[in-house]
Amino acid sequence: MARSMLLMKCSLVGLVTLLLLNIQASEGAKRYSYYWWDISLLRSEGFSEVNYTSGQKDLIDIGAMNMSLLDEARMMFLDDCRHHMENRTWNCSRVRPEHPSSDRPMPVPYFGKFVDLATRETAYIHALSTAALLLKMVTSEIACGMHRDIGKDANEERSPVATCTPKNYTCCEELVKIFVRQGEVPGRRNPKDIHDWLRVNQYNRAVGVAKLRKLGLELRIGTICRGVSASCAQRIQHEYHKEVNLSAFVELYDRAAMVKVVYDTYRLHLILVYKSWESPTSSAQVPTDVPHSDEIVFLRKSPSFCNGKYGLPRPSGRKCEESGNSDHITCAAMCCSRGVVWREVVVK
Repeated sequence: MARSMLLMKCSLVGLVTLLLLNIQASEGAKRYSYYWWDISLLRSEGFSEVNYTSGQKDLIDIGAMNMSLLDEARMMFLDDCRHHMENRTWNCSRVRPEHPSSDRPMPVPYFGKFVDLATRETAYIHALSTAALLLKMVTSEIACGMHRDIGKDANEERSPVATCTPKNYTCCEELVKIFVRQGEVPGRRNPKDIHDWLRVNQYNRAVGVAKLRKLGLELRIGTICRGVSASCAQRIQHEYHKEVNLSAFVELYDRAAMVKVVYDTYRLHLILVYKSWESPTSSAQVPTDVPHSDEIVFLRKSPSFCNGKYGLPRPSGRKCEESGNSDHITCAAMCCSRGVVWREVVVK
C-alpha cells in the first residue's frame, strides 16, 4: 500500500512538472509583441508562422486592408525612422536576430522586447508608425468603409464605401485605429502593467495622427498664369497634393514627456512627471499637471544603448561628429566615452 501511494505521488509530481514545462514553452512562444510592421517584415523574409491576429485578418479578408499597402507603409516607416535618427545614440536599428530554436520557436521582431518598455523611443515608434500607415492609405486613395460590415448578417445593408483623400480621410483614421488596436497583443509582461502600457501606446498613436493632420495632409489650391511674356492674362486654378515630410516627427521625440498613469473612479489619467528636455529636478509638483496634446509620453527612462541590452546593437563602428549640434551628438556621447578611431580621407 505504501509503495502504491509513493508511486502515485511521484506520478503527480511528474504530471505537475510536465504541465509547468508546457506553460513555460507556451510563454516562450508568446514572449514577443508582434506589431503590424513586424509581421509584414518577417513574412516577407519567409517566416510564414508569424501572422496577423484574427481581427486583423478579418479586415484583410474583407478587403478593408491589403498586405501590399502594409508592406509599403512598413518600408516608409522604417526607412524614415532610420534616416532621421541615424545621428542619435538610438538609431532605430534592428535588434540582433536570433535563430529560432526549441526554447525560442518564434523569430525576433524588428525592435525585439525593447519596444515593450514604454520608453521615449517606443513612444516615437508608435507615433511615427501610425502616421506612416495613415499617410500611405490616404496618398494611395484606398476605398474605405468595408470594415464597418464586419459582424453584419448577410441580409443587412452594406456600409457606404468612400475613397480616402487628403480632403476627407476620417474613415481611414478610423480604420487605422481599429487595425492597429486589433493587433495589440502584449508579449510576456506583468499583467499589472498591461493597462498602463496599452493606454500609453494608444495615446502616442493618437498624437502621431494629430501631428500628421497638423502638418497639412490636404489638397492645396495653386494658380497657373498663362499669357504672352509672362503677362498672366489668364489665371487657372489647380489642385495639388502638399508633400508631407515625416522628419517633423523628430520634434515629438525631442519633446517627449514622462508620465505616470493614475486611476480614479471614472477614468484614467496621465499625470506629468517631467519633460525630456528639462531637468528631472524641475519635475511637475502639481498632481493635476498633464502633458500637452501634441506631446508623446513615456513611462520609463531609456536604457543605456552602450551595453547591447535587449539585443540592441552597440555603437561600435558608427560615424560620429567631433562637436555635436541639435541634429548630431558628439563622438563622446555616441561612442559611450570609450574612444574614437580617427581616419583621414583625402578627397581628390
